[in-house]
Amino acid sequence: MDCLISILYETNFTATEIAKRSGLSTSQISRILSGTCLPRFSSLCKILSSLNIDIRLFFKNPNWSYSELLDDKISLMTDDEIKKLRNLLSRNIRIIQYNQKRLNPDFTQSYLSELIGGNGSTKSLERILRGKHDLSFEKLIAISAALNVNPAQLLTDTRSDYHMMDINTFIKKLEEIKAKGYIRTLRRGDTGVGHTLEQELGLTENNIALPDLGVAELKAARRNTSSMLTLFTKEPLSDKGRKRDRYLLDTFAYDSDKEDRIKELYTTINALDYNAQGFKLEVTNKEIRLIHKDVPLDVYWTAELLQKTFEDKIPALVYVYADHMGEDADEHFHYTEARLLKGFDFKGFMKAVQDGYIKVDLRMHMKNNGRPRNHGTAFRILRSHLPICFKEQQILVKP
Repeated sequence: MDCLISILYETNFTATEIAKRSGLSTSQISRILSGTCLPRFSSLCKILSSLNIDIRLFFKNPNWSYSELLDDKISLMTDDEIKKLRNLLSRNIRIIQYNQKRLNPDFTQSYLSELIGGNGSTKSLERILRGKHDLSFEKLIAISAALNVNPAQLLTDTRSDYHMMDINTFIKKLEEIKAKGYIRTLRRGDTGVGHTLEQELGLTENNIALPDLGVAELKAARRNTSSMLTLFTKEPLSDKGRKRDRYLLDTFAYDSDKEDRIKELYTTINALDYNAQGFKLEVTNKEIRLIHKDVPLDVYWTAELLQKTFEDKIPALVYVYADHMGEDADEHFHYTEARLLKGFDFKGFMKAVQDGYIKVDLRMHMKNNGRPRNHGTAFRILRSHLPICFKEQQILVKP
């Protein structure tokens, strides 16, 4: 920690200047400089990158308290790997847990939590292992130690069992799967088409390695489906600031019959017409606004905010189409086509919102203690219209 503080002070930048460069809050930078806040990996990467400091040299500095856990393989990291550091950490820790459980059936999240001691609850570990929660330094070190894994090797050893499938291997395997014809589902419900494909491919993680983009998420869908896919969750900007959720609940929420809450606001909104709660989306060239037919609102998402969120969440996508027949446990899939989608098309995205193919879900409630609870405002799209959000489409396996 002292090493990081020394580096920040040597730049002669104020906390406000460092915050502006890195995109973090001034209060967070101030806490780091005072030694009262240990930054997450993602925050550290943002700070060092904004100051043009090579993260590899930082990790190799003997004054850094975690340097003993890192070896010379850090120096093998490419600039692209450094940019993907946060995602690599969450993803690979999750894959390690999968492989440990495969070798030892008793290796549960509760067992892992016991190994770590007081550094994390089972619930928080579940979020980490599913990639839904960023890793702090303490949790990364504790989990790595419990799994007997060196973080540096985890990030740089491409020969390990944790390395994801490359695109050429994926194409070859999918052609073999296509030749099998219809395959019985391994799981009932909407997720069966993706889970069955991952099992057939032998994947422990639904990401494909690309030579130019780093990582592409793998998605599979039934052909001509009317189901929706969550693109990302992003809270809107508002003149109410941090009181936005409370205002929306106080103004528009309805009474709840659930024991843990007073009232709730769960509603799906599109740009075509007002819904039952009186909400509608208004699309312009610069933003998407949430409007109400009776109450004036200043709630919106800017073009810059939406573009950054989309590109951070889905820089590229490998999309597999499957013909299907039967239903429930007797449903069968024939995986016939795959495309690589890349390059966010903002105009296409906005048109999909305007035409009603992308909808927004408000998902919040007020707890019995009067505090708002927001489960994340979700942008969801009809799966069949997903390609409209990307500039480039490359056919990997022809139908």
